Amino acid sequence: MFFRRGIAAFALIVCTAASAPITAQTRTPPPAALPAEMLGSWGREEVDCTDIQSDGRLHVTPKQVQFADNTLTISRIASQKEGWFRVEGVNREEGKRGTRRASLELRLQGKDTLFIRNGPGRPEDFVRCKPAQLQG
Repeated sequence: MFFRRGIAAFALIVCTAASAPITAQTRTPPPAALPAEMLGSWGREEVDCTDIQSDGRLHVTPKQVQFADNTLTISRIASQKEGWFRVEGVNREEGKRGTRRASLELRLQGKDTLFIRNGPGRPEDFVRCKPAQLQG
């Protein structure tokens, strides 16, 4: 008799566990792209916006971050704390053969300032170039 009750209790536990919903931990999926507000042309100073050849000029597209002498082609984007976005990809430097893996962190401050951090240390700030300033 005990054996039969034990089997019935075991069967009840197994059936209950099997019918209980399985909940997976929900993770926020990585962003598919940088925020649209980060895209466009930026300069270390406003004067950099008026000269397309300026070393202080930066252009951010959905697929690339382009500096004067190198281009990071984005393969992965991850959002981080305090509004930072980490972009990883392949970097090609002007005048050098080949590419290397690289990453940058970007954060928008207001609507007209973009911070970029390349490793530890203080980030560089860039101002948004206005369409009237852009040449070339």
